Amino acid sequence: MLSTENKNNLLEVYYQNVESVLDIKKYINSEGDLAVNVKWHHPYIHNNIYDKHTDISSEQLNEEIIDTFWYKANQIAIHYGYAACYSFGRSNGWALPISKNKQNNYKGMPAKDFVDKNNLELERLIQLKIFSMFAGDIESLFNLIKSEIRNVKSRSEFNQLQNRIYDLWKIISIVKGIRNDNARE
Repeated sequence: MLSTENKNNLLEVYYQNVESVLDIKKYINSEGDLAVNVKWHHPYIHNNIYDKHTDISSEQLNEEIIDTFWYKANQIAIHYGYAACYSFGRSNGWALPISKNKQNNYKGMPAKDFVDKNNLELERLIQLKIFSMFAGDIESLFNLIKSEIRNVKSRSEFNQLQNRIYDLWKIISIVKGIRNDNARE
């Protein structure tokens, strides 16, 4: 087992300082797994979006934008090496990254395995850092949708927002690739 000092040195060199990035208590769901709180309180959608000539209800539009979020959340989870991202909880308000173990069972990440940061093996520190990056991207996506949906005033703009969200991960991947290339120089 690595000493605390050696773990902290490795963490700072390779993964920055997880303790300053992640408040673990904020990310513990009711089952005790690490997850991201993304409770929707029905996103605000402008009245002009509802086409009077169709039967599209506000609930359907809410579901469309929420489905778009979960589609992208799943892609983000896969990008970080998880098997999937599930909506979890009474109101499906937690983004729960799921891993697949050697027995092909799917499971969340029990927070109890990560609470005592001084006694974590390097593998757990890496998992915590990956979760931290996943959580940051999920929160950014959630906040982006929440703020952008307020500016949408037509069904056409709504569809454009959905398409931008679908393409968003491509853009993020390109930007992260550029940052990594610049860091190598």
